[in-house]
Amino acid sequence: DGTFEGLKIDMNALGWGMAAVLSRAFSLSGGERAMLPLIDLCNHSFTPNCKVKPKPLSQDGGFTIDLDSILDISKGDELFIKYGKSLTNDDLLLDYGFVDENNPNDSIDLAFNSEFLEMARVISGLSHSSLQETWRANALNVLKIAQGDTVKIGGQRMGGTTSRRSIPVDSRIRAVSRLMAIDDPSEMK
Repeated sequence: DGTFEGLKIDMNALGWGMAAVLSRAFSLSGGERAMLPLIDLCNHSFTPNCKVKPKPLSQDGGFTIDLDSILDISKGDELFIKYGKSLTNDDLLLDYGFVDENNPNDSIDLAFNSEFLEMARVISGLSHSSLQETWRANALNVLKIAQGDTVKIGGQRMGGTTSRRSIPVDSRIRAVSRLMAIDDPSEMK
């Protein structure tokens, strides 16, 4: 009864309070979290123009939190901070309620599986030839891709840009898909 000073708190109110704290609190060193009014009005960007910096006040461990610009900011510009170093869209959605369509950390690693590709080839009605054919197997060796190798889909392109219309895919997967679609080794370029 003393915890909430006589107020009746149900699970919905407690859940709302936890969500409010978790979506607005900043992680500090030592795993502590702090509410930072006004600073929590900054939106997220993977290319921020500001940074949240703790500044020590004294030897006893006290500190202040400053919002420092890291790029030129003009009057009326929106202030952006990075909510975390390697947040995926799963993290952003769970903790903050949004996703970033240009998230450089949003990727998936898949294991290359030629049997799966063979099934996909048959289902899609592509050539009746197999990836096991000698010329196709040799092409896989040239591509340096073998059963179980990790391939990445999504994330950041070389040069640091991503686009919603163009998802980065390991170039070897693109080459394998082309290899599956041709019927004759003379069609390879």
